[in-house]
Amino acid sequence: MSNDVFANLKMEEEVKPDRRKKKRTRFFYKVENHQELFKIGASYLKDFNSGIKSFAIGSTGYHTSQQKTIMGLASFFDHHDDLKIAIVTENLTSGYFSEIVDMDKGHEVFLNDDLVFNVNTFHNHFDFILLEDFLLNEKHAEENEDEQELIDDFLDSYDIILWDVPEIHKIQNSPQIYFPILERFETLSLIVAQSLTKKEEIDHIISFFGDYGVTLKGLLMDHKEVDKVEKKGLFRSLFK
Repeated sequence: MSNDVFANLKMEEEVKPDRRKKKRTRFFYKVENHQELFKIGASYLKDFNSGIKSFAIGSTGYHTSQQKTIMGLASFFDHHDDLKIAIVTENLTSGYFSEIVDMDKGHEVFLNDDLVFNVNTFHNHFDFILLEDFLLNEKHAEENEDEQELIDDFLDSYDIILWDVPEIHKIQNSPQIYFPILERFETLSLIVAQSLTKKEEIDHIISFFGDYGVTLKGLLMDHKEVDKVEKKGLFRSLFK
């Protein structure tokens, strides 16, 4: 299944009267194909209802698609229920997220005098958290159980966490740095290009994360066209 459903994500404002005839404003994302979004989102919702709350989204080098997919899933969950959602990402000053997040409206969340997270709230619907803050706090708390509990409680305060996974070569080069996030991933979804991504590359990524106990949810295709490679069964569809 293609994730091109997220290709034309854009923010729109909807004003609806509530039961007391007061206007309320909410923001949502307009997608190219609502049926596709529902089908994709329903698969994640099923996992969420089974108890999974930490979803890692990676790719074989398609970071714009990766971030648009995360935004689409966050919006799906946001519309489905009143959930507290966090998106953990490496960078908010470049890439797709930089187009929608106002860095000047961030705020600091102090867990104690030493542990602090910079949080950017997206129209009071979900929060963006910098991966650097998370890793620095984990490093600081690695020998302090009380501080580790503070970090756990902070993350547990969210109903859903969507991880914008760094490129795999970064993780492989410094596994000791990235281990704290690897042990928090519950499932991994991988965005690939049907005509460009090699099976060996996918197998390598699956094996790497599998060694850390991360379960592969499946693959999202970056393009709609189907080539001979997929027909031979070298790619597995994420949603059936």
